[in-house]
Amino acid sequence: MIKCAVGIIGCGNMGGAIARGIVSRGRIPAREVYMYDRDSDKAVQLAAETGCRRDNLSVIVRDSEILLIAVKPGDFKALTEVISADIGGAIITSIMAGVKISEIVSCLGKDFPIVRAMPNLAASLQQSVTCLTCNDKAREIGAIEKVKEIFLCIGDVVDVKENEMDIVTAISGSGPAYLFSLAEAMLEGAMEEGLSEDVARKLVSGTLTGASLLLKGSDNSPSELINMVASKGGTTEAALSVFTSEGFRDIVKKAIVKAKARSVEMSGGVE
Repeated sequence: MIKCAVGIIGCGNMGGAIARGIVSRGRIPAREVYMYDRDSDKAVQLAAETGCRRDNLSVIVRDSEILLIAVKPGDFKALTEVISADIGGAIITSIMAGVKISEIVSCLGKDFPIVRAMPNLAASLQQSVTCLTCNDKAREIGAIEKVKEIFLCIGDVVDVKENEMDIVTAISGSGPAYLFSLAEAMLEGAMEEGLSEDVARKLVSGTLTGASLLLKGSDNSPSELINMVASKGGTTEAALSVFTSEGFRDIVKKAIVKAKARSVEMSGGVE
């Protein structure tokens, strides 16, 4: 069990998933998790669901040892104008995409220990892969290890360098949408060829779930796994030939490059 008070500012999808993960894993007592949202109804609902404590923003900022910022990047500057004076020795943890540590320090006006985290949508099922990076001050006091315990409540954790966060965002942050796009295309294709929506959805979701588990649990490379499915002259090979002729891999790579470029743009244009 982690012995520290955690304040979550922002009770949307990700902030809520983290609160639920902390409580369900029992890493921190619910009474030591504080939450605030500009939309008070969200905070009230999440507090009622999890048993965490809803409180005044200034109280949360003053009393939290780890302060998790889960607001939209565009709302951060205005938030810092309200909370900066109340921050004591808290470890500032940001899940805001594209907001660099240097920008966080600049907005806060002081060199606090800061950890950046990039979880993804699967946090709601405690299956996220969260990438963490931090500034020197956070590393000196072992802050990243404390923060890591929080994100282990919603899945796996990987340490990265800050200059890798833009590509991390493009892969794991945006990545679930790529899989959902594939699922949508498979679902449409199945229904156009005569399957009912119910059957098609079960087949597509089950197939993609099973394939993901195989990829995660196997020592085989993706190419080797493909070869395990695709017999020479068979149906899979026929389908993959369309992927090749239509440039499927190049499309995916271009999409990743585009997403990374947007992340760089959001963070001020410097990688």
